Amino acid sequence: MHEIVEPQGVVAVLITLVVVAIAAGVVLGAVRLHRFTLIRDGDVLHHGRGLLSKQTATIPVGRVQAVRIVEGFGACSSTTAACRSRSPESDG
Repeated sequence: MHEIVEPQGVVAVLITLVVVAIAAGVVLGAVRLHRFTLIRDGDVLHHGRGLLSKQTATIPVGRVQAVRIVEGFGACSSTTAACRSRSPESDG
């Protein structure tokens, strides 16, 4: 009456769980960062993102410490606390 689980079955279940977790992470990231925008309007930055719930923020340029721009599929990320802006005027 007791079933013995084959090791291959356990490995298959673990692989399936890893694949599902990765797929869920990709989908949730895409939903969260859908239509990410960052617009400079004078001395403030307007930040917006989201598919199911739209999130917006206004950030004073003086508070920005670093900006990292990465282009490509799945490379869009935003960390407001670690943003720095460099412009040609400030490099002189």
